[in-house]
Amino acid sequence: MSIPQQLSDGDANFVGVNNRLDPSQLPPGYVSDAANVRFSSGVAETRKGIKLMRFGNNNNTATGTVFTEHDIEWDNSGTTITDENDVFRSSNIGFSPYNDVKGVGKFRDPNGANWLLIATKDKAYGILEASMSGGTREIKDSSNNSVTNNNPVVFVQCFNNVVMFRGEDVTPLVLKDIDDGWESIQQEDNEEELDENEKDGTEVIPNASTGLFFQNRLMIPHKRDLVAVSDYLNYTRYQPVMANFRINKGSEDELVALWKYDENTLLCFKQASVYAVRNLVGNLTDAYLDEITRDYGVVSDKAIATVGRDIWFLSDQRGVVSLSLSQSGKMQGQDIPISDPIKGYIDRINWNYASKAVAMYHGNRFYLAVPLDNSTVNSAIIVYDFRNQAWSGIDTSAAITGLKDFVTYTYQGAKRLFFVTDKFLYLYDDDTFCSDTDDVVATTVDGSGNFTPSDANGRNTTPNNVASQITTRGYKCNTEQRKQFRELAVDFKTNNVVLGSISATCITDGVKEETLLFNKSFSRTKYTRPFDKDDYVITNAGDDYLVPYREDYSLALGSSDSILPKTNGFDPDLRQESKHKTAFTKEGRHIRFKVLCSSGSMEITTLATAGGFSNLTHPDKR
Repeated sequence: MSIPQQLSDGDANFVGVNNRLDPSQLPPGYVSDAANVRFSSGVAETRKGIKLMRFGNNNNTATGTVFTEHDIEWDNSGTTITDENDVFRSSNIGFSPYNDVKGVGKFRDPNGANWLLIATKDKAYGILEASMSGGTREIKDSSNNSVTNNNPVVFVQCFNNVVMFRGEDVTPLVLKDIDDGWESIQQEDNEEELDENEKDGTEVIPNASTGLFFQNRLMIPHKRDLVAVSDYLNYTRYQPVMANFRINKGSEDELVALWKYDENTLLCFKQASVYAVRNLVGNLTDAYLDEITRDYGVVSDKAIATVGRDIWFLSDQRGVVSLSLSQSGKMQGQDIPISDPIKGYIDRINWNYASKAVAMYHGNRFYLAVPLDNSTVNSAIIVYDFRNQAWSGIDTSAAITGLKDFVTYTYQGAKRLFFVTDKFLYLYDDDTFCSDTDDVVATTVDGSGNFTPSDANGRNTTPNNVASQITTRGYKCNTEQRKQFRELAVDFKTNNVVLGSISATCITDGVKEETLLFNKSFSRTKYTRPFDKDDYVITNAGDDYLVPYREDYSLALGSSDSILPKTNGFDPDLRQESKHKTAFTKEGRHIRFKVLCSSGSMEITTLATAGGFSNLTHPDKR
């Protein structure tokens, strides 16, 4: 009698996502799907939560207390940490949402102070970098009136001023000093032409939806295919005849965005083509137009990001495309789109609303917010990790839905990534201040525009669990023959999964042949050994937080609980390591596993399966 051959397969170094290839053809380390996951140092882990920045419009009366899941207050004795709801109460009550955000940007004022600017339907606000936790200031116009905007808004810094573009039917505004407020752009004289300006053929810069400050000039796309170039060192005036470049004259292709490539090259993105204006120096007489491609363009003016020496953008014809310089110095697009490995996600984009897509590069990651499936607003963020040279999958959340723009800004001493929706400003993907939950905002508003507390503790946000999941490649144990799979083994590191669970299902190579294998919960009070050990007291009264073999080391603060650090202390982010094995019997050519963490955070360090040939498929029986 022959002994059945033991077969095995698995991954111990996770890299990223590829959903273009058949799952059974993926190389080791790649998964076929991932949601709310980061791949870091070979592990697949739950992304950080999304933090609501608790200041909004001028009705804001918040104290400025910074809250994360682990921001908790010490009492006067220094021995007790009090209920986190106290922090909720100090920072949440009186918070007011913005009213229909139209745009977000930055302004460095003449004094060197940095401001985050937010334009809404009925007001414009500034948040001073040095006091970001201290609320929001409305910036009115020079007549002390609120600034209204019906169109999307783009902010462009020009020297010590910032221009607010509000659409081709509305005059741009300029902000020179926070205290002086917004003013309509007026044509300013060049010093050498004080008496000649009325005769030199110059005009005030045209109305526009966006602009770009480049080579000490303001570049403005307008009237479908024109680029107005302002005078050198003067952003308020231009010569319509001499400094008005036409990009691909007469085509149905509309100019969408301008983008800086290098010090001498301006990229002009149209809906179905890309051009470059080169040698934009001096008196512009040597400037010329260079066609890059007529095969594809960009879907929106915000769906572009500079990534090192390359430019990444979203095209409805190709997906995510990269432009770079060839060895000969000619700018060209890559033959294969950057997004080719995630064609499954790209195919899900609702292209009828792709003009709302937004891109950003930050912290060695490329982020692209898009409307997926039937959504008419951005509903997911697709993430690429340059450290792994691979896509990380998609991020989804109630907080992400309706995302309008990304912005980077200095907060608590470091540049961090934020995004805005219609009503809120969020901190995103930050290891320092984001917890393991997403902030979800109550929608009830009182007569003054402030949130009505949504629970008895006075909170107007609730922590939303981040549901992370991966679906592995198709494990086939190095053979295409059908086989019998009998075991799944997963190595976890977990924190705060006590309120939910970690589940695993297997998917065989049929049609929706998916079977639940296990659904496991953890307890922050129970020990795995010895079996008769008394439960851990979550106040840490016994100073035994770090005693080994507890199922979960997360903290639990209820309405009346406190935690005693005592002498040994604690680590609220500590993850417990565990291994879970489950036996099953499934037959197929290959098998995939979907692992879901419905709350808290999870790291998957290794995942493996084992089995052998069945009696029907063993080579000796053929």
